[in-house]
Amino acid sequence: MAMLVARDAAAADQLVYPYPFPLGPAIDVSCSNDEVVVLCPAWAVNGLLGPGRHQWQSPEPGKPLAVYFVLTGPVDVDFDMVTSFTPPTTGLPVTLRASGSVLVRVADPGMLIAQFVGLPFDRVNDGLKASVATSVERLLGKVLPRKVALAGTPTMVTDPAMRPSLIEELTSYNPGIGAVYGLQFVRFVSLEVAQVGPDLQPIDVGGWLNARSSPGLAPPPEAAGWVSGREPTGAGASPPLEVSGWIGGREPTGTGPAVTEVSGWIGGRGDDREDVTAKHTSSPALPVAAEPVAEVAPSPPAPPAAPAVPAAAPATPAEPPVLAAGTPVLVSMADGLLHAATVRSAMQGYYELEIGGSDQPLWVGQHQVTPQV
Repeated sequence: MAMLVARDAAAADQLVYPYPFPLGPAIDVSCSNDEVVVLCPAWAVNGLLGPGRHQWQSPEPGKPLAVYFVLTGPVDVDFDMVTSFTPPTTGLPVTLRASGSVLVRVADPGMLIAQFVGLPFDRVNDGLKASVATSVERLLGKVLPRKVALAGTPTMVTDPAMRPSLIEELTSYNPGIGAVYGLQFVRFVSLEVAQVGPDLQPIDVGGWLNARSSPGLAPPPEAAGWVSGREPTGAGASPPLEVSGWIGGREPTGTGPAVTEVSGWIGGRGDDREDVTAKHTSSPALPVAAEPVAEVAPSPPAPPAAPAVPAAAPATPAEPPVLAAGTPVLVSMADGLLHAATVRSAMQGYYELEIGGSDQPLWVGQHQVTPQV
């Protein structure tokens, strides 16, 4: 009697489910409506079975048989990446975190399974999802820094209003092009881009920065008294400062030393503290006799100076030509060595380079770049 082979119910949402038990040459295969069964005798793709129940006999009975259940519908794949760079327009480091999910489907089950049949993979489904996520993250690592550098502000990608146009641009580049062959990108399910700090948490600039307040925060206290140019109002406001003596700009009364008296609330705030009066006494001014000024004989007029010969202006060094995108160059790095790189773009005296196959962009000045001969 043929052995019944079917997908485990616990693996119903897996993109690829390899049947984990050894099989004989004759099997009875049950295939659901949203999947395809790929049969691999002797570690080679031999046939595909559609929905329904099938009895199948291996053409090579003495060799191992592997069976893979492949979903034909879209599957959700999550991604989460962080990229750090320094835009040349601001010179300030920026760290962005992009997360979300995409839908992918199997476009060619035979080609997909043929790439890893016979390999000792224990978690095939996780590996395929990781391949898709890496492809999406690699594209985000190239697009996000370029858009921020051109706009001069991270809000170009973090503003929710820019999200539809960003998703449309990313979709046009096919985010799944770097994944395993046989998989096809469908669409973005969600995408969140935020500027983060060292703890990878979104940066929330609150308070009264940028002339606006954040919810739940009290406005900054006004300076008390006449420091702000007007008398404070409202409950708990500090009384105006009283100034006497020479500091106040008027002559003190009496013949004694000048006295400065300042009264009000310490710290310029109205609270439970007591009224404080601070006094400062200074010595009276002493008369100072004017010193006689000695007469100085006028000096003879100086002879006329020879006309100055204008000096030759220093030659202005010629600006190096701007290299086109894709040009192979050598760039001087902090280790004192020259590294091979490729120009991605040029802007305002800087080049965006791709070094050694790295996916992270690097912005350097034009003086650090030399065309590779």
